[in-house]
Parts: sequence; C-alpha cells; structure tokens
Amino acid sequence: MVPYSRSLLGCLADFARNRPESTALVMGGDRVSNAELCAMTMSAYNGLAALQLPSDARVALHAAKTPRTVALIVACLLGRRPFMLPSTELGTTALQELLEKADCTDVLTTEPGADAGGLRVHKIDTTIVPPDGDLGGLDGITGPDVSPDATSFIFTTSGSTGLPKVVPLSFQAVERFTEWAITKFRLRPGTWC
Repeated sequence: MVPYSRSLLGCLADFARNRPESTALVMGGDRVSNAELCAMTMSAYNGLAALQLPSDARVALHAAKTPRTVALIVACLLGRRPFMLPSTELGTTALQELLEKADCTDVLTTEPGADAGGLRVHKIDTTIVPPDGDLGGLDGITGPDVSPDATSFIFTTSGSTGLPKVVPLSFQAVERFTEWAITKFRLRPGTWC
C-alpha cells in the first residue's frame, strides 16, 4: 500500500487549513484561494466516487488547463484513480487510438460537451462548496490500497512524429517526484511558482 503523500496532497491540506485565503492558483486575472481549491477538489472527489468505477479503471481527463482541471487531477490522486491527460487538441481518431492504447475506460471533464469518440464521458462537478468543518479535509480521505508500482499518472509524448506515446508513472514515482519538487522549490504556504 502507498501512504498518502505528505508532500503534494499533504501540502494542499496544510495550505487550506493554515492559509485558506492565500492564493493557490492564478489563471489570467482569476485567483483561486487555497480554500477554494480544496473545496473544488472535494467536490470533484465526491463526483468521482459517485461514478463507482472499478478501482483499477483508468480514466482520461479531457479538459482545458483551468483551476477546475487542477482540482480534478488532485481528486484523482486522492482517490488513487489512474489517469491520463491527453491533449484537448487531438482529433477524434487520434484521441480514440490513444485512449485505447492507455486502456482508458472513461473520460472525465469539467466542461460540458466533451467528445471522446464513443467512450463514456462524465462531467465532474467542481463547484466551490465550502466544506463542513476542517478545510484540510483532504487529510481525512482514504482511498483504496494500491501497490507502489501500480500506475498513477499516464503522461503522453508530444506526438510530433505521429500518435503520442503513452508513458505510465507509478504511484511511487509520482510520490518521489512531488517530494523532490517540494524540497527543490521550497514550496510552503506563501510560496509563488
């Protein structure tokens, strides 16, 4: 079993608890506070859990780069849901081939109207609903037991020479990377990246 991260997920919970009004994300002119990111993440986590997908089902997050997508990514990490982030610019045929190659069974999005060429598409709600009680509620989540070597995050190559290649990363590899990044970039409440 892989313990939950005291790096990425632990930092997000700590930031939400200790500095809820501080800025977590900036996109264009919009700022998202730590409390808002935590609330969006919890909403996405609950929406993902409500789907009742098999624990080993891989999903694709077909969504633009937005704070809501970040919340959905964190929800997948919390739920130990293997996921891939394909480019939203892939054509339908290329997307279908890539999803098949990665064994993705479902597509998750934060925006309505996504097309995934025949796969089930689920719009996951990331509404900012203030949690009851502790803003660091991310700490209280326990996902399914998984092997450290199980796939967590599936990257893709650029596809500049054809169909993008699938690059699976294990839970252990993602954990090591986030621990390294937090140390290397000295990430803590009040840090700007």
